[in-house]
Amino acid sequence: MKRIIVLIVVLLAAIVAMAYLYFADLNTEKRDNNGALYAATADAAMVFSFQQDKSVVEILKSSSLLKDVIGPEKTRQLRSLQGHLLSLPLPAQATNRQNIYISILPGAEKTVEFLYCTQWATGTGQSQLMDALRSSGSKITTRDSISELSLPDSSTFYFSFRNNLVMLAASKEILGRSLAHGRQENNKFAEHIAATGRLQKNSLAELYIDFSRIPAFLKTFVAGNLGGELAVFGHQQAYATLVYNYSAEKILFTGSLQVNTRDSYDRLFLKEAPGSMDIVNLLPEHTANYTAYRINRYAAWKKLLDQELRQDASFAKAAALRRHIKDTYRIDPDQLFPKYFNGQLIRFQLSTGEKLGAINLSNGEKLEQLLLDLSSSYNEEIRIFKDGGLAEAYFGQAFKNFSRPYFTIKDNYMVFANNASTVQSFLNSYNANRLLINSPGYISTANQLPATASVTSYIDLRNSSSILLRNIYLPYFRHLNSADGLKEYSSVTCQLNSDQDKFQVNLLLSKKPAVKTDTLLLQP
Repeated sequence: MKRIIVLIVVLLAAIVAMAYLYFADLNTEKRDNNGALYAATADAAMVFSFQQDKSVVEILKSSSLLKDVIGPEKTRQLRSLQGHLLSLPLPAQATNRQNIYISILPGAEKTVEFLYCTQWATGTGQSQLMDALRSSGSKITTRDSISELSLPDSSTFYFSFRNNLVMLAASKEILGRSLAHGRQENNKFAEHIAATGRLQKNSLAELYIDFSRIPAFLKTFVAGNLGGELAVFGHQQAYATLVYNYSAEKILFTGSLQVNTRDSYDRLFLKEAPGSMDIVNLLPEHTANYTAYRINRYAAWKKLLDQELRQDASFAKAAALRRHIKDTYRIDPDQLFPKYFNGQLIRFQLSTGEKLGAINLSNGEKLEQLLLDLSSSYNEEIRIFKDGGLAEAYFGQAFKNFSRPYFTIKDNYMVFANNASTVQSFLNSYNANRLLINSPGYISTANQLPATASVTSYIDLRNSSSILLRNIYLPYFRHLNSADGLKEYSSVTCQLNSDQDKFQVNLLLSKKPAVKTDTLLLQP
């Protein structure tokens, strides 16, 4: 009996050992197959990816995506690689159906560089690649682990071939820096892409974003610190996986956003079902950008906000403000905004750089009466709060910069700003019906997106021109306004729709609508 038990134990041990070795080999093979992914994400905030397939490449080449967004020089580099390297018989066969990852990285002297990573089919070695390139007219010089490649059209690249991983860049420094990183096993960005990427399911191309690395990347474009509307990128911990949807009329990405930071303001809207954003109807025609939020259950949302505010001094500050208002004015502030708030809030910026905030109300006239003791009159339509911080106390980070604002209540909208002249500018536009929703570009954009969202951010490129000129370096500003850049585009819109523990995303770069000419007017 004892021998039988010993034999069973030995057999079980052997089975466990064989299973361990088998699955260890599978895991090693999986890591090897993801080598290009790990290399591409080692130092990048953004990675663009597609499968090396003739039909996919032809579709991408016919799209305006490359030229409009990355510019003619980078487009020329991509086409040079495709025409003189990846389309050669041996490289085409060795990379067929393999994922091509293009890392978008900050380069020297405020430039943007690309790093190309892909897997090489097993059975095809580096020497065969070298022979194929030389026979096509390319020149190769190898020093240490980096080879310099001069293509027949005089384009110069640097590449490294390790096992079945090929890495290539137009900058030797970029390639050297990437090689220095080595294999990073604890790469959360790569793990997220491996878990959410859908290239194997016939999506044309994908864009992956690691928001924690965005601040370092934006320094390539943005002068100074990430302030104002860009301040949110300074501490955002989130991943986005976006699928490129081909169109000749627009650039559209759809996908998901996973927010990892517990105290992120956007996380407060994960449980808020998408709804209409009628509050955008009040925006002046010279609005440069806005972010609008939908809150369906304010009481539940406010509990989440209070949990976030407890992380710093904001919660104690808000509590002290409520006590002060009760003691001084004999008014319960919880019977003001929470009672009359009607589900939508927005912060927006005008082309002049002035910033405003607004909420919609269920009964604007009633709230205006209740606020008489808490505010002082500036003129017939504009008042100013006697105490600051009310908007932030009840709506959080969206209204953080409005300490003691001037405000007006118009048609069940409460609009406020730090200067009376800014509120007056809004009233002048609103009363004259000079509104953003009447502009052809905005109408065209709205027609291309769902009518509901949890969070919507919008940038009008023409109205933002003077703001961008003050905040980004001149070469990139020129690209935005050039015929080879985004001159033909009117806006950038990002919609977030809550989906349990993540957001579904629509990211749209919308082109200017074509101007229709009345042919009858052209007749003599």
